[in-house]
Amino acid sequence: MAALDVGKLLVDIENAARPILERDLKAIQGFSETQLRALGQFAATLAAGIASGEIGKDIQPFMLQSLKDMTQHFVDVLHGLAVITIQNLIDAIVDVAVKAISAASGVALKAF
Repeated sequence: MAALDVGKLLVDIENAARPILERDLKAIQGFSETQLRALGQFAATLAAGIASGEIGKDIQPFMLQSLKDMTQHFVDVLHGLAVITIQNLIDAIVDVAVKAISAASGVALKAF
């Protein structure tokens, strides 16, 4: 039975976490840029329509609510993506730690 090398464990955890973070953050960034561009375009369209009178006072609350709904959906999706990333990190870190504990203890353990 060998002692658990904490330094190696930390390196292994970092090596397991890095690709998850790089992949997921890149996907989140791309999604965010697309959604923010769409929100900006919608806001510009609203501004132009209100300024020209095409979007009258009777429809403005509906249009502004649509902007709010689009923004809420965007943030809800970001939240979901973050939760998935966090769960993937938890799973990867626990897997690495359990393997290290198994190796150090000589007992075959399984992660949850």
